[in-house]
Amino acid sequence: MESTNEIINFSTSLLNAWTPSNTNTSIPRFTPQDPNQNYQRVSERWIENGSFLRLRTLELGYTFSESFLTRASIHSARVYLAGENLFTITKYKGYTPDLGQNDGQNGGGSGTLTKGTDHGRFPLARMLMVGLQVNF
Repeated sequence: MESTNEIINFSTSLLNAWTPSNTNTSIPRFTPQDPNQNYQRVSERWIENGSFLRLRTLELGYTFSESFLTRASIHSARVYLAGENLFTITKYKGYTPDLGQNDGQNGGGSGTLTKGTDHGRFPLARMLMVGLQVNF
């Protein structure tokens, strides 16, 4: 999101890019031409700790007792609440630290120098589900 030589949504961090009046910054000057190649994809400038902790799946349920259900002619019943991708804890600045294996599609390459490169993939969708399982 800081690659100014591409047509993308830019990060707000580019508001702190180098200018003659803003020289105390680690972000190179904002220029679509990029004559100094400051925004190349393969650069140590982009190296960042991608450690993260994620709660991927959680399900809480309650199974009703048989003695409670026999009055209603029900053999078994269970109610549950489930969630996927509930949270991710990370200091990573991109959309998601879960880069996965780059498959060479959507602007990414599959070469040695592009493995683990963030190409702006969106984070996994959060899902919440409520359910009821009943056997008559």
